[in-house]
Amino acid sequence: MTDERTARVIEALGITATATYGAREIPDDFRDSDPWTVVLRRGDTKQRMTVPFYMGRGHNGKEPTAHDVLNCLTADAATTENALKVIEDFSDWCAELGYDEDSRKAYATFQKMQSQTRRLKLFLGDYYEYALWGEDDPDEDDK
Repeated sequence: MTDERTARVIEALGITATATYGAREIPDDFRDSDPWTVVLRRGDTKQRMTVPFYMGRGHNGKEPTAHDVLNCLTADAATTENALKVIEDFSDWCAELGYDEDSRKAYATFQKMQSQTRRLKLFLGDYYEYALWGEDDPDEDDK
């Protein structure tokens, strides 16, 4: 997602982020990163999404923003959506993204990405397609 589109979605939905240092689990790939647990909230609604988020040590402990997190979530979702359009099963997903199909960790990642994408779709609602692809801005329908 472009920075402009991210800002537009955050503003339209009133998304805020609360970051707490630490995460329930830290994958091997992120051992040298600062782990965070981030809660995204939509405006005055009770709708929220909690995700682990990892920032490189170069950020020196700086908390992630809603913009940082939403950018990463939508990039992950776009990759997942694209993969699932052309890939029919876990073996193909592994081949496409360079994972070992005999790896339990790879399968767990596959499942987490699918789950996270479903949760993001629910969280963003009508803005999901716009956030990922830049098409069909929900507010354009009102004009």
